[in-house]
Amino acid sequence: MDRVWISFTLIYQEGRNHFEVEGILDNGILQFTSPDKETHKLAVSDNVLVYSKIGEANMRFTFDTAKRTKGTYEIMSQTMTFDIDTKQLSRSKGSILVDYDLSQFGATIHNALLTILYRPIQGGNQQ
Repeated sequence: MDRVWISFTLIYQEGRNHFEVEGILDNGILQFTSPDKETHKLAVSDNVLVYSKIGEANMRFTFDTAKRTKGTYEIMSQTMTFDIDTKQLSRSKGSILVDYDLSQFGATIHNALLTILYRPIQGGNQQ
């Protein structure tokens, strides 16, 4: 388990969300808490990214460039389901980039670009 510095940026039609926090990288799963106290988890395997967020709103999206996937967004006891078209998913050491569209009933309702940069914090190993 390694402590990491994380830069989170989500760019979408309505604006931009950016913050920098400390998080944990453990067995390929990146986990951190945003300034608004939401817990984020990202797990990449076999060119698929599963992104979940727990807080005031709960979200679970699966990104896969090989096929259309489903995602859920739950707020105030209401769950919305989306189709997810992943246009780009790339991961290299220290970065994750996802360019995607969300749609419902055949209509695109949201375009976004998610960029996460991370690097180990010196002396940051936890046992």
